[in-house]
Amino acid sequence: MTFEPPTSAENNSSTKPSVKSGKKLTYPSLVLSVVAILLSIVAIGCAEELSEVIETATPVATSDTTNSGDEESEDYSDTADLYVPPANVEAFIDKVAESLVLIECAGSSGTGFAYEISGLEEGYNTFIVTNHHVIKDCIDDADALTVSHGEDYKLTTNSSLFDHDEENDLALIQVEADIARIPESKTFASSGWWNMAIGNPIGDTELLFNATTFGHIVAVDRERYNFTSAIINPGNSGGPLVNSRGELIGINTAIASQTGSYAGYSFAVPVNLVDKVMRDLIDFGIVQRGYLGVQISDISQEIKEKNKLPDLKGVFIAKVIEGGSADKAGLKDNDVILKIGSKEVNSVAALQEEIGKRRPGDKVALSVRQKDGDVVTKELVLRNQDGETQLLSKEEISKNYALGATFVELTDKEKKELNLSYGVKIKTINAGKLKSIGLSEGIIITKINNEPIETVEELTQKLSGVNRGVLLEIMDETGKRDYRGLGL
Repeated sequence: MTFEPPTSAENNSSTKPSVKSGKKLTYPSLVLSVVAILLSIVAIGCAEELSEVIETATPVATSDTTNSGDEESEDYSDTADLYVPPANVEAFIDKVAESLVLIECAGSSGTGFAYEISGLEEGYNTFIVTNHHVIKDCIDDADALTVSHGEDYKLTTNSSLFDHDEENDLALIQVEADIARIPESKTFASSGWWNMAIGNPIGDTELLFNATTFGHIVAVDRERYNFTSAIINPGNSGGPLVNSRGELIGINTAIASQTGSYAGYSFAVPVNLVDKVMRDLIDFGIVQRGYLGVQISDISQEIKEKNKLPDLKGVFIAKVIEGGSADKAGLKDNDVILKIGSKEVNSVAALQEEIGKRRPGDKVALSVRQKDGDVVTKELVLRNQDGETQLLSKEEISKNYALGATFVELTDKEKKELNLSYGVKIKTINAGKLKSIGLSEGIIITKINNEPIETVEELTQKLSGVNRGVLLEIMDETGKRDYRGLGL
């Protein structure tokens, strides 16, 4: 049975904030939803799109945070220096600037930088991190992407788009250049930290080359954003937000604004999210997202009273998705998740953060208060969007996924029972073209344009390799044949 969570950690229709009138938060390619404040967001990636205002809100992905497992992030014994600027600001700026690049894509410009992606061997300094919306117009046109490095911008690197993740607004560029790397912070940013934003705002690569602004962390949502008072403007997108030690704490991404320019607060994707996404893109070519398979919400006073809960602690399960991780572990509708391992979770964001540390196949222990009031521990294995526990590369996914469905080859027993020597069965099906023409799980695709289909790879190649309509010969589990026309 398939399940379709709209966010990456779990289904959650109750936490998407509304966009109120007044300040707008715009973004050249996408608008991000924030639970910490009810503002709109202005993306600041492309200098030419300064005034664009987008009215809709799209939730940022929430499943991808730091490394998998239950280990605590390393903490410093003394963090006093993180609340004040460095002693020599000029030297500090020069050091950070060594890692910056100018990214030009289809007439727009943004910022990128090299940083120490955790756990990678030598050679990974050729990776540049930026925002997806900075390079989105060059995804299908590599020649339109230019990466420049050096104070006079005379050095233009040979670059290529390595991979990208639109959901988290992150992208990875590979360059043929030895560029200094910014180290990542080993602790989560905290309110009050001094910070510096650096980049190439407004598209002015001469006057505003490696322009810097200073501020403080004003709020922290570990899963979604660092909120900073440092001034950020279009062209800054993809640039680093660093602490007073010169460590990366986020990627400058969006601003609160009425006009398209800075108006008080800026938003940076936190380094723990960046690190997880970058590692997944490098190791697998795709972000590995684990799902609980539940619809959840924060516990409001109304939910507490309606379900006779003892307090507001935990996260309420409105619905358990059939066939998902939670379902297989025995969780039920109206259960309350209190802990993951030893960590209390008292908000949707906290739960998503903990699930986001893990990948499909990881085992987690949940402390759950059941409807009868008993508190029990449930052991479960996280699954991917298709309900599987294994980690898959982009190539493996493309072989087994097409047009909103996954497929399996017929077993010898099935072939014998149906008197077939070929055919591929639909394993799971989500919204997409195949579902729109009435196909469902268990349907067997026997032929495409009268050509027998024997393997999953053959089927996906034929479906993805044509740009016109095709005729599908199908068979249900009783052996009844039928035909469907599919427009591609």
